[in-house]
Amino acid sequence: MTILSSSQSSTIIPPEAFSGNRAINVQFYSESNKKLGSQWEASRRLTNASLNQKFYSIIKTRTLPVDLKARFFTFTGAGLIARFYTGFTPITLPDPEPVFSLRPEQPAFRDFDIYAVTAPTSLGTKWAADIFAEGNTSNQSKGSVGNSYGSGWIIEPNKEILLEIESLESAQNISARLELYNGLLDLPL
Repeated sequence: MTILSSSQSSTIIPPEAFSGNRAINVQFYSESNKKLGSQWEASRRLTNASLNQKFYSIIKTRTLPVDLKARFFTFTGAGLIARFYTGFTPITLPDPEPVFSLRPEQPAFRDFDIYAVTAPTSLGTKWAADIFAEGNTSNQSKGSVGNSYGSGWIIEPNKEILLEIESLESAQNISARLELYNGLLDLPL
């Protein structure tokens, strides 16, 4: 919370706001990020996954941090476990996966990439808590609608984070979507 002196507040906040004659517009970071073109999304669909089959992706940052705002998962079977690692065995990276700005006509500079990769020989160390996304297994309501799991995580500059998705059932489809902010972690005045 920032406390302003009366001389500062008069230049930033209109005096009428204190008497109820003017309003102050407040918006969430994600709304500002979208308007500035610095909120991004990426998605991946995994079809016909077998029981305990694992899929891997890497988020690679460069000079700016990434705020991993949300991870959405859907699945047609029993569910999945998502795990996150750092310090894994280096991998030759393929071409990056598509990443899209939530302001497509005016995207900001993007300083990270996402890669779909094969399993490294060593996973390294856990970077965050596992995400357990389990669904109903009855035939009438099997699977799950899209849900957001976990809260925002900050990925520091010059970091590689390995994402692992493990299928909890044979022959299920899994869809994953990430929403990320890329840039300085606070807005200027």
